[in-house]
Amino acid sequence: MPSPYPRSDERRRMVDLQIAGRGIRDPRVLAAMTEVPRHLFVPPPYDRDAYADTPLPIGNGQTISQPYIVALMTELLHPGPEDRVLEIGAGSGYQAAILARLAAQVVTIERIGAVAAQARSPGSSRTTEGWLPRWAAGRYRISWYGNATAAGSGKSGRRASGSCRSSVSTAGRGKV
Repeated sequence: MPSPYPRSDERRRMVDLQIAGRGIRDPRVLAAMTEVPRHLFVPPPYDRDAYADTPLPIGNGQTISQPYIVALMTELLHPGPEDRVLEIGAGSGYQAAILARLAAQVVTIERIGAVAAQARSPGSSRTTEGWLPRWAAGRYRISWYGNATAAGSGKSGRRASGSCRSSVSTAGRGKV
């Protein structure tokens, strides 16, 4: 079935050359990386390079991780369809969008208010395309969502307990 999102040829090339070509083999990870439109998570003018083999700026000194790194972290985490994932450092929302395709539930936290606000901006294409979750405001920005929606960027961590897994971002390090 063809993708309803533009630039699907670029996503397939990205997966074939940058991800599968470097040894990522999990078919669920490869499918998620092919399905999720990375360009919706990258602000202009950098969105033109969304499928390049590089991290890109998302504002406030933060970056969206290189596609291969997102795939590698996801494969190492190995989230199952009944797992719950906690991600610290939502960033652009891309990593959590990938994880949301693979796990039952993803919770992501972003400590930088401007980054969280940009990720959940009502006028963003991610909102209109249904890629953003519901958000709850508190001391930190927190989002909850299931298999069909998205938000977050991070790196895989260790299994927490039972079927809960964590994903801890390297973005936004500093004092909290």
